[in-house]
Amino acid sequence: SLFENPWVELQFTHVNTKDKRFTADEDRFLLCWAHKYGYGQWEAIKFAIRRSPNFRFDYFLKSLPPEAIGRRCEQLMRAAEKEVEHMERQAIEEAEREGRTLPPPGGEIELPMFRDLQAAKRAEASRARDAERAALERNLTDIERQIREVQRALREADGGGGCVGAATAFDPFPRSGADASGDAAGSGREGGK
Repeated sequence: SLFENPWVELQFTHVNTKDKRFTADEDRFLLCWAHKYGYGQWEAIKFAIRRSPNFRFDYFLKSLPPEAIGRRCEQLMRAAEKEVEHMERQAIEEAEREGRTLPPPGGEIELPMFRDLQAAKRAEASRARDAERAALERNLTDIERQIREVQRALREADGGGGCVGAATAFDPFPRSGADASGDAAGSGREGGK
């Protein structure tokens, strides 16, 4: 088994979730019950649903006929098979890249445990996040350098040539001459207060 505790860890990526009628918990429990009671034992699964405290108030799942439970279990089994096939293809590709020997055709491929897969995904996401952070920090350093260059150029153009306070006198919103005279009269940006 790929899971230490499939009743908690089991996740699907190849399940049709367009209808959104079944939750991930319901799907997980249905597949686990199908494994526990055996294929075709839909009545036993329906009885397990009724006994389960997890679905005490899930009237949708409790009201399903055994045939509908069977259809959903079969759909989940097909999805699980697709997922295992996908994982096997990934394991074969990884073994080929690393130069490891492959099992003979029809032989069993060793798949990693679910927790190991999740740890690898978290590590990859962390590396990607760190790389993105480093790139953003480089961009920030470059932008800060550009700001200093622009401020220096403005001081030189203003004739300050490095005077203290020249950068604080810079107005990022220059006004035309008419607006400037209106400010002197008290009717400028402040609304004539």
